Amino acid sequence: MIDEVVSFENLGANNFSHLMSGLSNLLKSYKLLEDETFFLSDESSFSLQNKDTCSVTRINTVDLAKSSADNLCIIIPDEMSFNDINEIILSAYLKINKKTGVVNFISKTERYKSFMSHLKCILNNDAFYLTSEELTLLKKFNDTHKNYPEPHTIDQLFDQVCQVYPDHIAVADSQNQISYKNLNDLSHSISSFLVNSLGNVKGKRIALGISKSINLIASLFGVLRVGSTYVPLSSTYPSDRINIILEEAQPYVILCDKAFYEQNKEALNDKKILMIEDIPLASFPEKISSSTRSDDLAYIIFTSGTTNRPKGVMINHKGIVNLAHTAAELCSIKPESRILCFAHMGFDASAWDIYCALLNGATLYLPKDGIHTKAGELASYLLEHKINMATLTPGILSQLPDGNLFQNLKTLVVIGERCQKKTMNEWAMNRILMNGYGPTEATIATSLAIYDRTKSEICIGKPFYNYQVHILDDQKRPVGIGFVGEMWISGVGVARGYLNNEELAESNFSKLQLPYMDGFFKAFRTGDMARWTQDGEIEFLGRDDDQIKIKGVTVNPNEIENLINEYPNIKRSLVTLTEEENEKLIAYVTIENMLNSDEFLQFTHLLKEFLKKLVHPLMVPEEIIKVESFPLTYNGKINKNILPKPS
Repeated sequence: MIDEVVSFENLGANNFSHLMSGLSNLLKSYKLLEDETFFLSDESSFSLQNKDTCSVTRINTVDLAKSSADNLCIIIPDEMSFNDINEIILSAYLKINKKTGVVNFISKTERYKSFMSHLKCILNNDAFYLTSEELTLLKKFNDTHKNYPEPHTIDQLFDQVCQVYPDHIAVADSQNQISYKNLNDLSHSISSFLVNSLGNVKGKRIALGISKSINLIASLFGVLRVGSTYVPLSSTYPSDRINIILEEAQPYVILCDKAFYEQNKEALNDKKILMIEDIPLASFPEKISSSTRSDDLAYIIFTSGTTNRPKGVMINHKGIVNLAHTAAELCSIKPESRILCFAHMGFDASAWDIYCALLNGATLYLPKDGIHTKAGELASYLLEHKINMATLTPGILSQLPDGNLFQNLKTLVVIGERCQKKTMNEWAMNRILMNGYGPTEATIATSLAIYDRTKSEICIGKPFYNYQVHILDDQKRPVGIGFVGEMWISGVGVARGYLNNEELAESNFSKLQLPYMDGFFKAFRTGDMARWTQDGEIEFLGRDDDQIKIKGVTVNPNEIENLINEYPNIKRSLVTLTEEENEKLIAYVTIENMLNSDEFLQFTHLLKEFLKKLVHPLMVPEEIIKVESFPLTYNGKINKNILPKPS
């Protein structure tokens, strides 16, 4: 029985091509089928029109826009799972007749209202295709406006915090600790020295090559107070990367310590250098008044860029201030909070640690550089200093011992890459575990979600205050609630752009106009796929290019990894595709108990048999490789490039 008929008149060849293009984008947005081609053409399929169900096997895929067939149809099977990333519960039969221009849509559930609304809008050549109910929800999800009190610059807010908590310990490094009052005095000494040595440096870029220490933190605030922009240089960087950053940033001066200078003499040759050791930090001259504004650049941080040339992302003061206020509320940051600075200065997560602590009166703990890749040292540090809040990557988290050891760690934020459910479950005991999300281009973090182990999906929460999230199709149109699209971010923390790369900035930062937003606004294109839940949370689905296509079948590595992790004796897994001509699916695993070669061979055989019962044969890895631990990049993420090669 036909529940609804959509028709249009005077359908010419151009209009048909437009319709097919719009329909293709619609179906891709809804992720109805795994393949990129969704269209079926076969006369035998039309016999299904009067059947009660539409459960069918794919017959013949064609490109609808290029097809000359008079009758084309789309068949969407009943048995699709709503929770699957690439599928949705839609049991429908859609028939488009080129000659009559009639679309017949046969359905048995209520899940087609949004789809039909979208389809009608495509037929009417409307720019957007959302129901009024969906528009209302999206407007509500993005109603995040909140006024924070002045000041709206980093250095001015820090001065204010120092007045409130003068005697409270601000920073503890590997050798010393310092109060907020004394740290503020140090930063003023650096500000004064910069002005006396260099004159007016407002708007100029100052590179910082200082190890994680009290001097580094004082330098940050000292540079910001004089209106300059800092460019962090990490001692963990190879010399080639430092060369690239200095070439791109062209800093007015480099403020560094002697250790960094000795390590990077060649890269620093012919550069204007100031040594932190030469600044008379013991003297406190007249304090310099801040002249910064909320729209001023605070820092330029270069993305990881493991394969491409690093990009310098330009971040304003107001984004950091908004972040600090929001984090204080969501993470319950208080003066008694003992916050770990896990990341090195070249990873923007370090700015999250620093400013969330010091703009809220908490104590910041600075371990030595390099701890972000050393799980044993990190574990000892967490225990020794009774850290109660930390932000870590899944890569390092999976290498730490049992989370129950860290009784003081009451708030744990996971960022940087997708965290596997098994790891989340292990660390969610006896603490608040939060899953964070945010690109460098949107000031570190844009959402946080308290992990709920009872839910099948891992969400990244709701947009922060003064941020908006938009889930769009490839035509920059919003998709319906529950449907997959690409995530765009707008709001207070969106970066100014990329240093010296306007072309790339124009591609990734766009002016959008959406039906639930007022006027045009700037948004950043993340490249990440996601969907809205009915309660306004965002389910993160990974990057579109993270999907693996093997022998024509699209495979989601995370789905396979989660299944492997359920198998006894598996600690963590990583699934990837070889780059050789004869591509094959490979799984890397770490295991709980040691196995000799013969035992591991039997183990892998049983694991494959386990997987064969649950997934398509092409989703079963051809080879399973045991590793003692996953190698990490200098940002604490898994380094896939140096994993052992398959046989």
